[in-house]
Order: sequence, then structure tokens, then C-alpha cells
Amino acid sequence: MKNEKVNIESLKYQNDNESYDKRKANLKILICLGYLSYDSINKSVFIPNQEIYGIFKNLIQSKIWSKKDDNSNKTVFNPGEFKFCENLIDLNYIDKTEMILELNKYINSVSKKNLCVTRPRRFGKTITANMLTAYYSYSESKITVFDDKKISKSKDWDQYLGKFIVIKLNMIDYFLGIERINEGIEKIKNIIIKEGKKNGINFEFKEKESYDILNIMNKIQESTRLKIIIIIDEWDIVLRNKNYDENSQKIYLEFLTLLIKDKNYTALTYMTGILPIKNYGLNSGLAGAITEYSMTTPGWISKYIGFTDNEVKKLCNKYIKKQSDKNNSDNNLNEEINYKNIKYWYDGYHFIDEKKKIYEIYSPYSIMTAFKDNKIDNYWVKSELMMISRIILI
Repeated sequence: MKNEKVNIESLKYQNDNESYDKRKANLKILICLGYLSYDSINKSVFIPNQEIYGIFKNLIQSKIWSKKDDNSNKTVFNPGEFKFCENLIDLNYIDKTEMILELNKYINSVSKKNLCVTRPRRFGKTITANMLTAYYSYSESKITVFDDKKISKSKDWDQYLGKFIVIKLNMIDYFLGIERINEGIEKIKNIIIKEGKKNGINFEFKEKESYDILNIMNKIQESTRLKIIIIIDEWDIVLRNKNYDENSQKIYLEFLTLLIKDKNYTALTYMTGILPIKNYGLNSGLAGAITEYSMTTPGWISKYIGFTDNEVKKLCNKYIKKQSDKNNSDNNLNEEINYKNIKYWYDGYHFIDEKKKIYEIYSPYSIMTAFKDNKIDNYWVKSELMMISRIILI
């Protein structure tokens, strides 16, 4: 496939101008992003090198093609495997699926089923949310994305595979760039109802029933007879956004409390953000309903927060193997990228789990970017320096 040129005109089928224009536009985007190269003389496109070839190969071999039509348009109500399959395309993906086994212990627990796991930017919060969504989302067809993952080596690993209705919310999508907090809350209710109706949920409310999140969630359980798993990414965006006053924050926390606290319809709630609830110093019933795991109290979550030392060693060995591959025609890899230098630059987070085991943890973003850019550098951008200065000056 590498360097095999495809003439753009060959993509045009008889009486197919509309889809041809769309394909051509997509090719242009791929060229601009560097995933394809363009031969202007012959008006043809081709994969430029071995690195890009590897990306396309992983894409084709992944489950993403078979899942696209079913899941790509579902963002909130049972989004399924699609986003996680996109994450798996990365050549340096680290398998953290065994985390699901730990979370399964909390399913339907009276006192521990609501969790909030907070960690800094670039520590894999979103990919974890995508992984959990892929595992728990109800599906009538077989879920295969975990068949070759670490989790599948454990007994009863599929006990809860595809057994729940998943409501997945990234709060940035609803509360960034709006003037009133209630606008975001209405957007959440509307998108749940919209996608729920496409899945056959009856949201007709009786005259005395209020149009609130509690009734919406109860309708979902009544209609499907399945319990709900709520996954919330960027839970604290409202509290971090200085555009919202204390009253707006109070309304937001009341909304979350109504959604989560003491609810029979939930089997599990998994929230993730940057700072723990208690750090905001707000008197909220939400804090008492959530078990928190953070950078200061990580507990069993320690080895799942970032990349462990052993995982980084494996990535470095993989990189060195690629470097020494004589068949690699694009062999310009940087010898400075080795375990010793990676550890010097990016190690430094030490966590202790509930069994007193110590983990050395690395920032996933820095490691992945070093391999991608083929150099060791400071990948914490200026915005992080501004954040540090603001905290110090408070």
C-alpha cells in the first residue's frame, strides 16, 4: 500500500458526482494533515512513508469500520465502542482494560457505586471514559473490542459487558461558551431525550410530572428495564470557569446531586475532572455521595492514572526495536529517545496504592508526543506555566 499511487479521477463512479466530491474533499483534508502525499503532476495520492502506513494499517485492522454506522452519531446515549476504537489506532496504545475489573466490584454497591477520579490534563481521562463506555454500553451484537485485551484473560471478565444503558456526558460540550448555567442543563436533558427516542424510549410525561433529569432517567430505566451507568468527563468545568458565579456553581452542583445521589436507577457513576470535589470548598450534598480518588489519594487507581515505569520500558523497547529494524526504509529515529532519557525528563510522580505498593508514574501525553515528534522536549505548553503562576500568586 505504501507509495502505491491512486489517481483521483479513479474515485469517480458513473453518475456519482456528489459522493465523488465528498471523497475528494476528504482526501484534501488528509493531504493537509500529512496523512497522504499528493503528486500534482499525475494528480494522484499516496501514503508517504512507513510511519503513516502503520497508522492506516492499524485503522484498517481495528474494529472502527464495522462500528462506524452504529455508533458514530451517538454521543450520549449508549455511544458504544466507536470512540474507544479510534483510541486503539494509536501505535503506542497502553492497555489499561484491567481497570474495568476493579470498577466491576462497585457495580450496584449501595455506598461505593459513585466514584470521582481526578487527575491533571494530559493524563488519559478521556480515553478511560471511552474505554468504560465501550465496555458497559448495551449492545445486542457481540462486543469484540476487548477480546485481545488484558481484561479478557481474567475469569468472568465479561460479566457486565454490554449490560447497561450508558449515559456519557462531557461537560465541556454543555457549559463552555454559554451565558446561563440552566442553558447547559437544558442541553443535557434535550440530547438525552433526542438520542433516547432514537432507541425507542418513550419520554411522554404525565401532566403532573416535571421535566427534570430525575424523571428522564427513570423513564429510561422503565422503558429498557436496564440499570444506567453515568460517565461524566470534565465534571468540574463549571467550577474552573471564572465566568460562572457562586450561584451558578450551586445550581450546577444541585443538578449533579439530583442526577447521582441515592438513585436506584444507577449501577455505577464514574466522574473525572482535574480537581477533587473537596478542593472547591463548596458545601454540597454531592461530596457526601461520591468516593474520590485523586493525585494525593489515588488508592487502587494508582497504576491506572498514567503510564507506569514498566509500561514506559516496554514502549522504549518497542521504539528501539523499530529503530534497529533494517527493513525500515524511513529509519531516521532519534537515539536520544531511550528509557534513561525518558525517565530523566518525564518520571517523578510517585503513587502508593491501598496495599502500600509504590508506582512510578509518567504523563502519557509527554511520552506519546516524544515518540510522535521523534524528540525529547518540554511538552507542557505556556498555558500550563500561566496556570502555575496564577496558583502561586493566589
